[in-house]
Amino acid sequence: MNMANVAASTTILAIDLGKYKSVVCILDESSDGYRFTTFDTSRGELFKLLAREQPGGALIEACLVAGWVFELCNEVGVCRGTSLEAFLTALWVLLAVGTLV
Repeated sequence: MNMANVAASTTILAIDLGKYKSVVCILDESSDGYRFTTFDTSRGELFKLLAREQPGGALIEACLVAGWVFELCNEVGVCRGTSLEAFLTALWVLLAVGTLV
């Protein structure tokens, strides 16, 4: 994974973790475009998703599997910032996709 691409990326991943399958909203801040996809909830599948999308940030829900997800995102430099920044970004994502209207 190219760390320069990650740092310059305008893509944010909002990940809804499931025990076996997870859903991710991929938001491109530069175009306000978004799309949804799913992936098997495993370290290997998440790594493939992070390598393919090279997001500038990721938001993950707090749940039983969030620990290893955060660790993997942190290893590749995706999870960073304060809780307040993460909350505000998550709120922005929800507003952008029309969930909060």
